[in-house]
Amino acid sequence: MSIVIWLFAPTKDMVILALPDHGLWYLLPESIQKGLLGNIIGLTITSVLIYAMVEFSNTLVLLRVSSRMLSTMLAMLMGVCLCLHKFQPAHLVMLASLFSYLYLFSSYQKTSPALSFSTHFFLSLASLVCPKMLVYVIPLWLFQAKLSALDFKGVVASLIALVTPYWFFFAFAVLNDRIDIFIDFFVKASDIIMPSSSILKESQVAAGVLVAFSFLLGAIHFIFTKSQDKLRQRSIFEIVTLHGFIIAAMLFLMPQCFNLFLGLLIIDTAVMGGRFWVVCDNKFANNLFILNIIVAIIIIALSINM
Repeated sequence: MSIVIWLFAPTKDMVILALPDHGLWYLLPESIQKGLLGNIIGLTITSVLIYAMVEFSNTLVLLRVSSRMLSTMLAMLMGVCLCLHKFQPAHLVMLASLFSYLYLFSSYQKTSPALSFSTHFFLSLASLVCPKMLVYVIPLWLFQAKLSALDFKGVVASLIALVTPYWFFFAFAVLNDRIDIFIDFFVKASDIIMPSSSILKESQVAAGVLVAFSFLLGAIHFIFTKSQDKLRQRSIFEIVTLHGFIIAAMLFLMPQCFNLFLGLLIIDTAVMGGRFWVVCDNKFANNLFILNIIVAIIIIALSINM
């Protein structure tokens, strides 16, 4: 049923593209962004994201019990957000960000230049689609410092990683005699777009509220119960919580990039919300879970009819 909804739900008017914020995206053919093909590519990348979340959870041993709740939470939220069904920049940024997360958290108490390089390399890849992702370089350094994983070699490796994709981009532009696209990339990236929430549809706002509520629920529960987690897991959850609040703020300040930041918030929500549903095992949580599913179904129904 989920696959049928994904492939055939009318989502063609829900994709918001603020071109100055979406870097090289405009170089891709429009044919892969529209219609059934766009839905199929979006579903394929989402499937990769779900699998990557399984590996993310297993590799970092985030939960005290064996559970697929993090990947299930990710799948459920992506299914609810019909605005994220068609292939769009958010998919590529989410994929790169999740891999960046994996290398970041794998560097816990390891001052490894290789891990630092990988963490920032995927961030730099994401910035080719959304140049403003480069503002997360400083938060990433702070997160590495919190994980006791940053030293001088790590900083140098991160700077090399940030430059590497752009070096290939520059080489591509020169070899194809298209240096104009390289220059135009940075010109557009520097453009400032005034926020305007009027471009959002009610279904997008409803889906965003559900994602934000689920994240807030998991974050608040973690804040009051973090003493139950081991030090390594606690540090990871603290970083995810802080990152989620930053993304939520960006979601509010830059509604023209709503889909992109909603996708990033879904990753944080899958982690924090997944932890909540696994750890909080009582009647209230069970009833809240059922209510959450009912609300998700209502949002999907309303989104299809809008």
